[in-house]
Amino acid sequence: MSRETAVHHGRLAIQAALFGTVMDLKKYFHMNSGAGKNSYASNSKIQGLIICKSQSVRREAAVEAYLGTDWPATMSVADLGCSSGPTALLEVEDIMEAIERECVELRRQPPEFNLLLNDLYGNDFNAVFRSLPEFYSRRPGKGLCFVTGVPGTFYGRLFAAKSLHLVCSSSSLHWLSQMPEELQQKEGSPAACVNKGKVFISAGSPPCVAEAYRKQFHRDFTTFLRCRAEEIVRGGLMVLAFMSRKNREAAMMEDLYIWELLADALNAMASEVC
Repeated sequence: MSRETAVHHGRLAIQAALFGTVMDLKKYFHMNSGAGKNSYASNSKIQGLIICKSQSVRREAAVEAYLGTDWPATMSVADLGCSSGPTALLEVEDIMEAIERECVELRRQPPEFNLLLNDLYGNDFNAVFRSLPEFYSRRPGKGLCFVTGVPGTFYGRLFAAKSLHLVCSSSSLHWLSQMPEELQQKEGSPAACVNKGKVFISAGSPPCVAEAYRKQFHRDFTTFLRCRAEEIVRGGLMVLAFMSRKNREAAMMEDLYIWELLADALNAMASEVC
């Protein structure tokens, strides 16, 4: 993508966030590609820590899914929202190690692994694929694994029916499929609910804003679960890690500082392009 195209897409995103215009999120939104200082690869330490913190849960689920699906000869594992950079293969690597250790204890031949890495269409899958030689080099003498990139939104079907044994997703499900309809401007008509000057649920946002986001998340998460229910085999499992709040209050001040900084930056950028 050229710099001019990237800037154009950035402006579209800013306008959508600040003014409620409709845009195709799955087409334009993705983490920054490459390995530069502004790339996701160079700014994903927190996501990596979350993956490490959830390691024991993920490994336990991996073994349970393997045993619960009658020791499949080939185990299909999907990572939804894999992104790129150093975190892209951490979860699936954890899962394989846990199952292979279990197989040693059971004195069974470990399964082959079908690793399915999903993210939006603009994700830097090439960076993930370039990291595969190093990934394979960490598995000398171990079972075969086959890595496939699966572009698309996880708020829809991605895989064949009853084809997955284990699904994992970390730091991804807080992303919605779209801006809530109540906050969108359509064909010149004003939005039903206005979150003036904000790109998040703030202490000053009207109650309808929090309710609109709640409804959108409910729709999206319900769709996500229904799609995975079609794709996961009987006895299969999911391990999901995503952001949440400590209580029912939608605008806890301790959670807002980072969004205030982001909103200030977006407002400044929007004033330059609009």
